Amino acid sequence: MAREDNFDLINLDGPLSVEAILKTLQQRFMEGHCYTWIGPVLLCINPFEAPGPAVHAVLKHLCEQVLQEMANDQLPHALIFKGVCGSGKSFTADRLLLEMFQNTKRTDWLQDIRKYWQVSTVVLRAMGTASNEQNKDSSRIGRVVDFTIAELKIIKIKMNCFFLDQTRLVSPSAREQNYHIFYQMLAGLSPEERSESGYIPW
Repeated sequence: MAREDNFDLINLDGPLSVEAILKTLQQRFMEGHCYTWIGPVLLCINPFEAPGPAVHAVLKHLCEQVLQEMANDQLPHALIFKGVCGSGKSFTADRLLLEMFQNTKRTDWLQDIRKYWQVSTVVLRAMGTASNEQNKDSSRIGRVVDFTIAELKIIKIKMNCFFLDQTRLVSPSAREQNYHIFYQMLAGLSPEERSESGYIPW
Protein backbone atom coordinates (compact mmCIF):
# COMPACT_ATOMS: atom_id res chain seq x y z
CA MET A 1 0.00 0.00 0.00
CA ALA A 2 1.64 3.22 -1.19
CA ARG A 3 2.16 6.07 1.23
CA GLU A 4 0.93 9.52 0.22
CA ASP A 5 4.21 10.91 1.56
CA ASN A 6 6.64 8.17 0.53
CA PHE A 7 9.78 9.77 1.97
CA ASP A 8 11.70 7.39 4.22
CA LEU A 9 14.66 8.61 6.26
CA ILE A 10 16.37 5.25 5.75
CA ASN A 11 16.71 6.09 2.05
CA LEU A 12 18.40 9.45 2.72
CA ASP A 13 21.18 10.15 0.23
CA GLY A 14 24.70 10.32 1.62
CA PRO A 15 25.93 9.22 5.03
CA LEU A 16 23.31 8.96 7.79
CA SER A 17 25.03 11.36 10.15
CA VAL A 18 23.28 13.07 13.05
CA GLU A 19 23.72 16.42 11.29
CA ALA A 20 22.16 15.13 8.05
CA ILE A 21 19.21 13.57 9.88
CA LEU A 22 18.46 16.69 11.92
CA LYS A 23 18.79 18.94 8.85
CA THR A 24 16.39 16.73 6.88
CA LEU A 25 13.86 16.61 9.71
CA GLN A 26 14.05 20.40 10.10
CA GLN A 27 13.54 20.93 6.36
CA ARG A 28 10.55 18.59 6.29
CA PHE A 29 9.09 20.27 9.37
CA MET A 30 9.38 23.70 7.74
CA GLU A 31 7.60 22.28 4.69
CA GLY A 32 4.70 21.17 6.88
CA HIS A 33 5.63 17.50 7.34
CA CYS A 34 5.55 16.80 11.07
CA TYR A 35 5.53 13.02 10.48
CA THR A 36 8.48 11.19 8.94
CA TRP A 37 8.86 7.47 8.31
CA ILE A 38 12.01 5.67 9.45
CA GLY A 39 11.37 2.19 8.10
CA PRO A 40 8.42 0.87 10.14
CA VAL A 41 8.75 3.70 12.70
CA LEU A 42 6.71 6.90 12.34
CA LEU A 43 8.50 9.89 13.89
CA CYS A 44 6.42 12.89 14.98
CA ILE A 45 7.64 16.44 15.65
CA ASN A 46 4.79 18.30 17.33
CA PRO A 47 4.05 21.61 15.52
CA PHE A 48 1.73 22.77 18.35
CA GLU A 49 -0.90 23.96 15.87
CA ALA A 50 -4.09 22.65 14.27
CA PRO A 51 -3.29 19.61 12.10
CA GLY A 52 -3.57 20.00 8.34
CA PRO A 53 -4.68 17.50 5.68
CA ALA A 54 -1.18 16.01 5.43
CA VAL A 55 -1.34 14.87 9.08
CA HIS A 56 -4.69 13.16 8.61
CA ALA A 57 -3.45 11.50 5.41
CA VAL A 58 -0.43 9.97 7.18
CA LEU A 59 -2.52 8.59 10.06
CA LYS A 60 -5.18 7.31 7.67
CA HIS A 61 -2.52 5.42 5.74
CA LEU A 62 -1.04 4.00 8.95
CA CYS A 63 -4.46 2.76 10.05
CA GLU A 64 -5.15 1.18 6.66
CA GLN A 65 -1.73 -0.48 6.69
CA VAL A 66 -2.26 -2.00 10.15
CA LEU A 67 -5.73 -3.28 9.27
CA GLN A 68 -4.46 -4.77 6.00
CA GLU A 69 -1.56 -6.55 7.71
CA MET A 70 -3.90 -7.91 10.39
CA ALA A 71 -6.25 -9.25 7.71
CA ASN A 72 -3.35 -10.83 5.81
CA ASP A 73 -1.39 -12.57 8.54
CA GLN A 74 -4.12 -13.01 11.20
CA LEU A 75 -1.65 -12.08 13.94
CA PRO A 76 -1.86 -9.51 16.76
CA HIS A 77 -0.22 -6.15 16.09
CA ALA A 78 1.03 -3.52 18.52
CA LEU A 79 1.48 0.23 18.07
CA ILE A 80 3.75 1.84 20.66
CA PHE A 81 3.74 5.60 21.25
CA LYS A 82 6.88 6.86 22.95
CA GLY A 83 8.33 10.33 23.46
CA VAL A 84 8.92 13.26 25.78
CA CYS A 85 6.16 15.43 27.23
CA GLY A 86 4.42 17.42 24.50
CA SER A 87 5.78 15.32 21.62
CA GLY A 88 2.31 14.49 20.29
CA LYS A 89 1.78 10.96 21.60
CA SER A 90 -1.76 11.44 22.91
CA PHE A 91 -2.93 13.37 19.85
CA THR A 92 -1.50 10.80 17.45
CA ALA A 93 -2.97 7.89 19.41
CA ASP A 94 -6.43 9.49 19.65
CA ARG A 95 -6.49 10.40 15.94
CA LEU A 96 -5.40 6.89 15.02
CA LEU A 97 -8.18 5.40 17.12
CA LEU A 98 -10.70 7.58 15.29
CA GLU A 99 -9.28 6.32 12.00
CA MET A 100 -9.81 2.77 13.26
CA PHE A 101 -13.48 3.49 13.77
CA GLN A 102 -13.80 5.05 10.33
CA ASN A 103 -11.90 2.37 8.41
CA THR A 104 -13.45 -0.77 9.87
CA LYS A 105 -16.71 -2.27 8.67
CA ARG A 106 -19.97 -0.86 10.01
CA THR A 107 -21.82 -3.06 12.47
CA ASP A 108 -24.95 -2.63 14.58
CA TRP A 109 -22.90 -2.14 17.72
CA LEU A 110 -20.07 -0.02 16.28
CA GLN A 111 -21.78 3.28 17.12
CA ASP A 112 -22.37 2.13 20.69
CA ILE A 113 -18.73 1.11 21.06
CA ARG A 114 -17.59 4.45 19.67
CA LYS A 115 -19.97 6.38 21.94
CA TYR A 116 -18.78 4.61 25.09
CA TRP A 117 -15.18 5.06 24.00
CA GLN A 118 -15.60 8.81 23.52
CA VAL A 119 -17.34 9.22 26.88
CA SER A 120 -14.67 7.24 28.72
CA THR A 121 -11.95 9.25 26.97
CA VAL A 122 -13.44 12.54 28.26
CA VAL A 123 -13.48 11.19 31.82
CA LEU A 124 -9.97 9.76 31.53
CA ARG A 125 -8.59 13.04 30.19
CA ALA A 126 -10.09 14.96 33.09
CA MET A 127 -8.65 12.56 35.66
CA GLY A 128 -5.25 11.94 34.04
CA THR A 129 -4.36 15.21 32.30
CA ALA A 130 -2.66 18.25 33.83
CA SER A 131 -1.05 21.50 32.77
CA ASN A 132 2.71 21.98 32.87
CA GLU A 133 5.23 24.35 31.30
CA GLN A 134 5.52 22.39 28.05
CA ASN A 135 1.91 21.37 27.51
CA LYS A 136 -1.37 22.64 28.92
CA ASP A 137 -2.95 19.21 28.33
CA SER A 138 -0.16 16.87 29.31
CA SER A 139 -1.29 13.29 29.79
CA ARG A 140 0.12 11.96 33.06
CA ILE A 141 -1.26 8.46 32.76
CA GLY A 142 -0.36 5.50 30.56
CA ARG A 143 -2.89 3.62 28.47
CA VAL A 144 -3.01 0.22 26.85
CA VAL A 145 -5.89 0.00 24.37
CA ASP A 146 -6.75 -3.52 23.18
CA PHE A 147 -8.81 -3.77 19.99
CA THR A 148 -10.42 -7.08 19.10
CA ILE A 149 -10.96 -7.05 15.33
CA ALA A 150 -12.33 -9.88 13.20
CA GLU A 151 -12.97 -9.65 9.45
CA LEU A 152 -12.30 -5.90 9.66
CA LYS A 153 -15.04 -5.52 12.28
CA ILE A 154 -14.38 -4.07 15.73
CA ILE A 155 -15.72 -6.63 18.18
CA LYS A 156 -14.45 -5.25 21.47
CA ILE A 157 -12.26 -2.51 22.95
CA LYS A 158 -10.58 -2.83 26.33
CA MET A 159 -8.53 -0.09 27.95
CA ASN A 160 -6.14 -0.50 30.87
CA CYS A 161 -4.61 2.54 32.60
CA PHE A 162 -1.36 2.56 34.53
CA PHE A 163 1.39 4.78 35.92
CA LEU A 164 -0.75 7.65 37.16
CA ASP A 165 1.56 10.40 38.46
CA GLN A 166 0.29 10.23 42.06
CA THR A 167 2.73 12.77 43.51
CA ARG A 168 0.93 15.49 41.54
CA LEU A 169 -2.16 14.91 43.69
CA VAL A 170 -0.52 16.25 46.84
CA SER A 171 2.47 18.28 45.64
CA PRO A 172 2.47 19.54 42.03
CA SER A 173 5.78 20.96 40.88
CA ALA A 174 6.33 24.71 40.70
CA ARG A 175 4.38 26.42 37.88
CA GLU A 176 2.43 23.24 37.23
CA GLN A 177 -1.15 22.35 38.06
CA ASN A 178 -3.03 19.41 39.46
CA TYR A 179 -5.31 17.24 37.34
CA HIS A 180 -8.01 18.97 35.30
CA ILE A 181 -10.81 17.17 37.15
CA PHE A 182 -10.26 19.22 40.32
CA TYR A 183 -10.51 22.57 38.52
CA GLN A 184 -13.57 21.36 36.64
CA MET A 185 -15.22 20.40 39.93
CA LEU A 186 -14.37 23.79 41.44
CA ALA A 187 -15.74 25.58 38.37
CA GLY A 188 -19.09 23.89 38.98
CA LEU A 189 -19.36 25.10 42.59
CA SER A 190 -21.26 28.18 43.62
CA PRO A 191 -19.22 30.98 45.30
CA GLU A 192 -20.59 29.87 48.68
CA GLU A 193 -19.66 26.24 48.12
CA ARG A 194 -16.22 27.25 46.90
CA SER A 195 -15.68 29.35 50.01
CA GLU A 196 -16.75 26.50 52.28
CA SER A 197 -14.37 24.12 50.53
CA GLY A 198 -11.38 26.17 51.69
CA TYR A 199 -10.05 26.52 48.14
CA ILE A 200 -7.29 29.15 47.84
CA PRO A 201 -6.51 30.29 44.27
CA TRP A 202 -2.83 30.21 43.28
